Order: sequence, then C-alpha cells, then structure tokens
Amino acid sequence: MENKSRREFIKLAGLSGSVLMAGLLEGQGLSRAEAAGGGRSKKAMAYRAGGIRDFVKFLDRNGELAKIRREVDPRYEMGSILKEYERRGKAVLFERVKGSKIPAIGGLYQDWRRIGLALGQTGKFGQQEMYEMFSSGILNPIPPVQTDVCPWKEVVIRGGDIDMTKLPVPTLFADDGGPYITAGIGVCRNPETNAYNIGVYRMQVTGPDRILVWAFPGSDLHYIYKACEKKGEELDFAVLIGADPAVFASAVSKIPPDVDELAVAGALRGKGIGVARCETVDLSVPVLTEIVLEGKINPKARTQDGPFADHGGIYKGGPSPTMRISAICHRKNPMFQVVLAGDSGEHCTTSEILACFWGRDILDDLRSKFNNVKDACLFWRGGTKKWLVASLSDKKSDKEPQEIVTEIFNFKGSKYRTMPVSSFLRSAIIVNDDVDIYDAEEVIWAVGTRLANCYPIEEDKSKRYEIRVGFDATKPIGAPPGLNKRVKTKPVRL
Repeated sequence: MENKSRREFIKLAGLSGSVLMAGLLEGQGLSRAEAAGGGRSKKAMAYRAGGIRDFVKFLDRNGELAKIRREVDPRYEMGSILKEYERRGKAVLFERVKGSKIPAIGGLYQDWRRIGLALGQTGKFGQQEMYEMFSSGILNPIPPVQTDVCPWKEVVIRGGDIDMTKLPVPTLFADDGGPYITAGIGVCRNPETNAYNIGVYRMQVTGPDRILVWAFPGSDLHYIYKACEKKGEELDFAVLIGADPAVFASAVSKIPPDVDELAVAGALRGKGIGVARCETVDLSVPVLTEIVLEGKINPKARTQDGPFADHGGIYKGGPSPTMRISAICHRKNPMFQVVLAGDSGEHCTTSEILACFWGRDILDDLRSKFNNVKDACLFWRGGTKKWLVASLSDKKSDKEPQEIVTEIFNFKGSKYRTMPVSSFLRSAIIVNDDVDIYDAEEVIWAVGTRLANCYPIEEDKSKRYEIRVGFDATKPIGAPPGLNKRVKTKPVRL
C-alpha cells in the first residue's frame, strides 16, 4: 500500500471533496446553500423559557418555523417534509397528522446555532461551548425540585384505553421496519446504585401498549439492562416526549454515570428542573414535558427491532427489550416531538453533543503524550465512520503527525464508558493551530492546501474492519509564516 498515491489513499478513506463537503461542512449545521453564502444573517433574541412549546413560539416569532396545516400522513410523508424544510433551515409544525388528534413538531435542533438558542445562548455556539457549559454544570449542579404542579398529568390514560397508534408516531424512511419514537428520553434508575439515568434511544412501536427500547453498546442503559438481567428484575421506565431543551441536551450527552444528569440540566437552565411522581411506576420525571409514557421493561425478553434509518444514512436493527406501557400521560393539547433520523442535520448535530465528550476524552489522552496538541474536535457525521480533527501549536518532526494518528486510533477510552475508537472513527486529520478545527470550511481548506502525507491503517478484514487513514495537513517545519496562509477579511460591525 505504501506505493499507492496520496489520491488513492484519500479515495480509500472515502474523503473525496464531495464527502468532505457533505460530512464536515454539514458538521457546522450548514446546508450547501448556506455554505455558499446563503445562510441566515439576522440575530434572534435569546430564548429563556423552559418547555419546548415556548421554544416553538420563539422560532415562530423569528421566522424559523414552517406550519403545515393540511393533513399529513405519518407514514413516509412526515419524513420527506422534514428533510425538505431542514434544507430551508426551518423547524416544522404538523398541525394535522393522519390518525391522530395530536400535532407533531420536528427539526428543532437541526444545527448548533439552534441548540445554543434553546439553551439561552445567542453568540457563537458549537461543540466547544457546549462542552464548557456541561463542564460547569457537572461542577455546579442544581438538583431537581419535587413539585405537585405537573402539566403532563392533565390527561392520564390507563388499562384498556392505552393505544400508541393514536399518537402521531412516524415511519420516517422508506424501508423502516415500522413507526419509531425518535425524540424519546428514557428515564430509569440504575438497580445497582439507585441513581437516575436519562438518555435518548430509538423506540419502535410494535403494538397498542408495546414498544421496543434499544440501548446501543457503550450507553448507560446498556449497562443498566445487564444489571437488571443479572438481578432478574424488571425495570421501571418512563419515556419523555417533548421535554425541556436542557433536559434533552443532558439526555444526549455523555455525562459520567455517577453524576445526576437532571442536576446538570438544571445548571444548563439556571434553576432546578421541576419533577413529579409518575402515576404507575416508581420514578419522578420533569414536569415541563408534553407526553410521558410509563411502564416496565423485562431486559431478558428481547425482540428484533428495525430496520431503522440510523447514523450514516444506513439501516440498522438489533434485539431490543420490550416496554409494556401502563400509562400514557400528556398535556391537554400536547405536541409530539420528532427528530428526523438517518443522516439528517438534526440527528447528527444532536449526536455531536455526545461526541464533544468523546472528543475531549481523546484530547486529554493526546495532551498527556504530546504537549503541542492544542485541541481536538470529533465530527459525528459524514457516513457511518466519523472524523476527528486535531490541531498542533507546532510540529516537532515530520513523523509526529503519524505518531499522533497512531495514538488516536489506539485509544480505548474510559472516562465516559466510550467504545474503542476503532468502532466509530475512520479518519484523523492533523492541522496547524491557525486552522479553526470547529469551522468545517477551514478544515477542508487545510486538507486541500497543506496535505503533506497520508497514513493508511488496515485493520483485520476478517472482523469487517475498514481501512482507516490519518492525514497530515500541516505546514512543513520551518516554513515561513506567509506560506499557505489563508486569506481572511477584517471583521466589521454590520
């Protein structure tokens, strides 16, 4: 392989110009039109309320909400409409959904700017700012506050009246195995520690009172399932649909398992999250929620779920435990939240909330071995395998980028129960610190202008591992300051 050209290496890694544009550029939540200069320029006022209905009103006031007033079929049509309006930078409110009296809302968090707005931030916002907010919240948590005032208890459905088919649960993609809850936040307790855990999981509706709850390997719920199986116990479980944006962000994150995620959500919000007791299970969940499903899960009883359009735009499936629903609770006029799955901007951007933790875990490891590594950013998009970009304050030798790449791919992780890097990372890009690694355009520019070498790493094909590649996109040692310097305009006030 060493005799192949760099262009062949790039082709093997799947890093053609079009893939970089589709993967890294959209890593900033930009459509191709926005990347070409057609992005939004107006500034929105900060959103400071709590529930998602307030955020929906906020987006409406700022011209970022499309209202679909005609009846929409949740089978395929809803997904197609969400995809089209994501290209236009708008969230979508489906006022009339076939087969349900409940409207649906999707596309709320389709880029980092939106996530920042939902958390009350109006300035520059991305993975770095998100991680800093979480770091502060972990150090200064605000515990949940128990309350009896609970909007989601306005309607409580039990027993034979439970019917999941009356909720506007969509089948988003052509070959999905059925309707999926894609924005559901699972709430449970760890049977070994009694600590609360929250997370966002795919959930397939299989009957009027049955859903499958998938937990991906490496997630806290995956370990909770194992603990329940070991004890031979069922798991009290609640699903939040349409929760406070701060709760949603905490649920997607990779906060250490011994830290109360709702207390961190309180820190993100600036006040304790109000929680109330469930009606049929021994749990307390946030009151600023549109819909709550209650029930029990038997981790031993598993059914194959899927196919499901997952990350990378490919279909996945696996054996998932069944939740038997004991109550459907909701506000009098609830909204059903949907996240467009697959390779949509919203699915990828919300997953990068998790990625900012794993990226920082890798960064800490690199800094312990290379004191000139300045920063690292993990892009959770652009195919089934992801891209990590690391920056150097200076390059000490021509071999150093390769040594850094090797360390990245050998990283096993531990702090956040992360999986081995080899399971999700395909390419590592090393750049100089004059490149903003959080700006996809600058990373693309560095690869296209400064590419000095490629380091293919071929894994065991018997395990279906693919070729992984490192890219040295740094300037030569001793290069004059003006060599390959990117042109930039002076900032001005408009």
